[in-house]
Amino acid sequence: MADLSSDIRTLVITHVEQIRSGIIQNMSAMGRTTSGASVQSLLPVPDKNGIGASLMGAPQWAVMQHGRKPGKVPSNFREVIKQWAMRKGISIQPRKGQSQESAINSFSYLVARNIMQKGTKLFRDKGYNDIFDSLVEQETDKMAKEAEGLLSVHIDKINDKQW
Repeated sequence: MADLSSDIRTLVITHVEQIRSGIIQNMSAMGRTTSGASVQSLLPVPDKNGIGASLMGAPQWAVMQHGRKPGKVPSNFREVIKQWAMRKGISIQPRKGQSQESAINSFSYLVARNIMQKGTKLFRDKGYNDIFDSLVEQETDKMAKEAEGLLSVHIDKINDKQW
């Protein structure tokens, strides 16, 4: 058996990966994946001492469960809205005399302005998509129990050597 820190490192990384996999499954089940960029941004990052790890992702993860409140948006937000609409297959019909490009620009401007002023629909409706909260809690509980078992095994090994 390896040393305790190595076992704990393996345990933490295993559970962080389980959280990542669960998030990907939840996003898919809720129809919340458009390009896949959000889930691709989720990466386990080892901590400085090499024992633990964190799951890091793109900034949009901060609003995935409750939506975006009104306020400042990134400078490229209109472009993000355009890309989202294209990936979702949203059909934007030009008004009379308007080009398709102009219609798409108008749409992205109006959606961005609406989100800046009111927030997203999920936020306005006080909605909640449990994408990762329950997963983190469940995996943390499992990890704590497994860590307790590992510690017990290592303590028994130390005691066996003492006698």
